[in-house]
Amino acid sequence: MKRKSRFTLLEVMIVLMLLVILAGAVTPAYLNYMKKARVQTAKSECKLLADAVDHYYLELGTYPSTLEGLIKNIDNDTRWAGPYINGKLPKDPWGGSYKISFPGKAGDFDIVCTGSDKKSGGSGDGADIFSSDIGDSEEK
Repeated sequence: MKRKSRFTLLEVMIVLMLLVILAGAVTPAYLNYMKKARVQTAKSECKLLADAVDHYYLELGTYPSTLEGLIKNIDNDTRWAGPYINGKLPKDPWGGSYKISFPGKAGDFDIVCTGSDKKSGGSGDGADIFSSDIGDSEEK
């Protein structure tokens, strides 16, 4: 007689339980990592947009009224030498739009990301991110 090797129901259930326990332990750490990565991405993009606005100001002597002015000559200014960023304006990591506000918290303007809640204020990954809060020490 030949004996066929098969898994019993108990063995399959044990393996499934181990996988569920492993997934339960790893998932919160992964989600926390993803929240931090999105916040860092938003900070980097705010800095990129702020640098582009500074470049715009150096060439035209004024700030763009909206961030669209970085990719299109919306005011038909003959001094406009853009686009000042490549491609389209980026969306924030939560699918919202970056905004420019005048005056800024610590300067003439701020690039603002409203975070995961897409509303002003908030805390954690829902907190607003301002380009003026991003220093050179955070990039290192």
